[in-house]
Amino acid sequence: MRTYYRGPDAIVTGRHFVWLAAPTQVFHFDAVREVRVVRGEPAAQAIGALLAGTAGLVTLAGVAYAYAGRSVGLAATAAAALFWLLVLTTVRRRAARTWSLEADYAGTWTIVYSSADITAFNQVKRAVRRNLEDRVADRDGYGLAAA
Repeated sequence: MRTYYRGPDAIVTGRHFVWLAAPTQVFHFDAVREVRVVRGEPAAQAIGALLAGTAGLVTLAGVAYAYAGRSVGLAATAAAALFWLLVLTTVRRRAARTWSLEADYAGTWTIVYSSADITAFNQVKRAVRRNLEDRVADRDGYGLAAA
């Protein structure tokens, strides 16, 4: 049996697709009718928390400026800006986009694979596509003779 992809999180063979998630899921290619790619959105709640935290720090810097003087206010503003940059870079890293493969599997649309690692996702997607193309070629009688 031909192996199209073998990685740490998925195995694509000529007959099966195995997603090594918790729990492990096995899909038979005979029951797959259509596959589509779904691009997930970054986490919106992280951006909301960033905006709320920034508003609080700017308010704190304004109060410090009004009550403690210009030098304390500028120091608080600089600290708020540094904190905002730190949180922004952390949120952007953690709010990674997830990519999913959905398939019409035995008459039901099912997520057969999902990953935030775009490289691994593209390798799995390419392996699934090659498998499905080979199945169509074999069904139509072309096989390797057409290659």
